[in-house]
Amino acid sequence: MVHQVALVAGREHQDIADLVVESARLIGRNKLLDPNFKLADTVVSEEGASNQVFMGVILNKETINKQMPRNLDDVKILVIDDALEPEEIEDEPLARKRALHVIWNSRVNSEPMCKG
Repeated sequence: MVHQVALVAGREHQDIADLVVESARLIGRNKLLDPNFKLADTVVSEEGASNQVFMGVILNKETINKQMPRNLDDVKILVIDDALEPEEIEDEPLARKRALHVIWNSRVNSEPMCKG
């Protein structure tokens, strides 16, 4: 069924339909059913690149200033297997921290200053 839909959406191009089906398998059912997720947003086109699906992130950045090198030789790449998103803070600990901050400030501000 998914292949047929991909084939119609890809205007009968078998190679595109195969790539869509492969990417849907990599993404997984739960992510595909998320109403905020759009598979089309994960597609990146690069002139001259071959068509392929892979699990990963493409970082396409330009140099920040003129002193940065344009080409690098013999470089090392760090591969991180992580979601690359900030950790969520639970509401309860955050509320407790705010309450303690309010209590601390009220005590500090209400205590009389000691004269020596």
